[in-house]
Amino acid sequence: MPGWKHVLGMLGLSSLIMLVLAQGAAAADTPSVLETAALFGTQHGDAYTSIFLNQLFGPLFPAANGSTTKTVFSEIIGYFNIIMLVVGGILFFWNVTIGIMQSAHEGSVLGQRWSSLWAPLRVIFAVGLMVPTLNGYNLAQNGVAYIVRGSTNIASAIWGASAELVISGEAPITTDPPQIDPKIVATLFNNAACQAIVNQQFATATGGAAGVGITTRVIPSPDGTRTTRMSAVQAADGSLSHMGLCGSSSTPELPRYITSISDGASINGIPESARAGIQSRFIAAHQGSMQMLETDLANIANSILPAAMDNGAPIPDISSGIISAWQRANANLENEIDALTTLAVGTDRQGQASRDALLNRIKGTCSENAPADISNPSVDNDSVKCYGEGWIGAGSWYMMLAQLNNELASLTYAKATASEGNYIRIVGDGARDLYIASGGETGWFIDETDRAYAAGFATEEEASLWMARMMESYSNSTAGLAALGFPMSTDHLGELNKNVDGGNFLSKIPGYSYWRTWVMETILEMTSPGQWAADPMIGLTKLGNALINLSAVLIGVAFIGGLFTGGSVATVMTPFIGILLAAGATLSFILPIMPFFFWVLAVSGYFLLIIEAVIAVNLWALGHMRMDGEGVSGEAGRMGWLMLLSLLMTPVLMVFGFLIGMSIFRITSALIDLGINQAISGIMGSGPFVEFGAILCFGVLITVLYMTLLERSFSLVSEFPGRVLRWMGADANITSGEEKQVRMAAAGAAGAMYKAGATPANAAHRLGAKYGFSAKGTGERDASGGYAKPGFVRGFYDTFKTSIRGPGRPGDSG
Repeated sequence: MPGWKHVLGMLGLSSLIMLVLAQGAAAADTPSVLETAALFGTQHGDAYTSIFLNQLFGPLFPAANGSTTKTVFSEIIGYFNIIMLVVGGILFFWNVTIGIMQSAHEGSVLGQRWSSLWAPLRVIFAVGLMVPTLNGYNLAQNGVAYIVRGSTNIASAIWGASAELVISGEAPITTDPPQIDPKIVATLFNNAACQAIVNQQFATATGGAAGVGITTRVIPSPDGTRTTRMSAVQAADGSLSHMGLCGSSSTPELPRYITSISDGASINGIPESARAGIQSRFIAAHQGSMQMLETDLANIANSILPAAMDNGAPIPDISSGIISAWQRANANLENEIDALTTLAVGTDRQGQASRDALLNRIKGTCSENAPADISNPSVDNDSVKCYGEGWIGAGSWYMMLAQLNNELASLTYAKATASEGNYIRIVGDGARDLYIASGGETGWFIDETDRAYAAGFATEEEASLWMARMMESYSNSTAGLAALGFPMSTDHLGELNKNVDGGNFLSKIPGYSYWRTWVMETILEMTSPGQWAADPMIGLTKLGNALINLSAVLIGVAFIGGLFTGGSVATVMTPFIGILLAAGATLSFILPIMPFFFWVLAVSGYFLLIIEAVIAVNLWALGHMRMDGEGVSGEAGRMGWLMLLSLLMTPVLMVFGFLIGMSIFRITSALIDLGINQAISGIMGSGPFVEFGAILCFGVLITVLYMTLLERSFSLVSEFPGRVLRWMGADANITSGEEKQVRMAAAGAAGAMYKAGATPANAAHRLGAKYGFSAKGTGERDASGGYAKPGFVRGFYDTFKTSIRGPGRPGDSG
């Protein structure tokens, strides 16, 4: 056995570690150790949880609403406790008897096997656990209640602090860092290459005259919410022409984070012009960062232009320059956004009263029931009571927090845009205009185009080759920057796909590959949650709403088709309408409610764990009656301590699992956005019918994929406690795979929505056939096999025609 010096040394080391942790916690503005400890020992624990537990256990968990009602469980548990007490007494006397006999036989107290000091202490501990109390439960069960009250209090404190950060606008649950979208860097470099090529030609034609060439003008939007950096040609006389010749870039639209700030906010010293100042700071941050990046890219383009113009020179690697330029611009943008956030936190926002009410509901209204100073030892420590919803209602606020997180994330998610210029497309005729702008001689008798080429302006073939070589340098250099978010170039993907598939006859049509790629990229962008909102769940909900609206439009088209075709076109459309409506309903209604279901399942599992502990703690006490083994509990009682640890940590870890689930769902959604283009590109190129089928399958699979990801993310509410506690041999099984049943029910609901979508589509085209121009009407036949009921309009038309020209041949309906 270790000596006392060793034990004291371990205690001293533990105390030192706790002191360092406590100081670190205080430095991080988190609750101190004493403040956290004060959450234990309160009369009610978490107020809302106490009301539900009081309905189960009666006086073991006093309710915050003052209820003292007894329950069946609280009445019958006494019988069970008495039985356990009798069994414990029998074991106690059995141990005493055996101990006396072994003492007499072996000549040592309790015999050699039980002579350890732990044996009598363990028996005394077991008897103490089973002592009845005034509320009908024993000391062990009251100890379980003590742990539950403290753990639910801590969980509510963590949940309240997390919700306050999001609701106050101080910090999002998860978001992208503020950065310039790597996807538009290619466009910016294309524009920089254009400027380098055009300016080189101006320098050659004018002998390097200053003030002639591509310049940039900053143009504010009419409403003042955006600015655009527009390229233009500055002629020798100072005039501007060819606006956008080498592209443009624009600051993002104002994010919801800024537009939601109320005009005239005046809180904590923030002036009346808070929104205008924050808006200007946001525009300036993006404009300055974009200008910084464009300048650095222009320097890179100018440095590689000689190699690009020399067709025999190797393509240079510019990856280090691109990384440096992009990171420098992002660092500036992040610093500016951080400063802007400091200004914006604390401002009133639209619906501020509702936001305050939401936070108050979660954290609760607190009241002091004791008139005296709570530091007085004679005053009840539970004098301050809070009546908020607490941790137990976290799952019901998922979509609300997702909306607020979307608002917060919109600030860092806001991305500038850029568009390419038209220099390459007009270079054939544009060379003449550029020659004139450089101050070249003009006249009706002069061929300015020939003069332009003679002065050094490029032909279309030369400019296209130079641009292609510069963009090839960019594509090759960024192919290895996947970790930074730079996508693989469309040209490389298309070439790989063509080499694998061999192409098809349509690929020989000029422009087909371009338009096919454009259509696929547009579809992928439209089905990406990130294109609809900063938070993926909000984006999926908006996408679902759009699909439902589209299905409603197609139902109208089916009705119109029924008017003229009798339903043949509408019959073809019915499956697609059903798919759209099922996918839309799943994204809009089913997915958003699933986190709440997972949370309710986890909470019910924790309540079951409490019931299990209240009953099984008696058996754990009996386990201490074993006289062998070391320690206060021995081997028989070890698992009980781990179960008590599970009881303590589960509510806190459930809250962590809920918040982590939101983060994981967002990260995996971003991973889909990153790789889906590459995954789908491997399918394309097999012909239009295969590609059309792939688009339909993708629409179904993406819905199933997000449903699976949602289950994977938010099942952490029930899985995360067990995963963490397994690190020290404990466990917390609060569900038994019910999440999969929820997913199956959701899939069944989606199938029902598919059938529901097909029904109105069929009804629409049949209605159109019944009242339209169809000669077959609804398709119903009479006894002779003919179509007995043409459409109403068609029947009226046939009757009118017959009255004009007389009866026709039998069966003539034309």
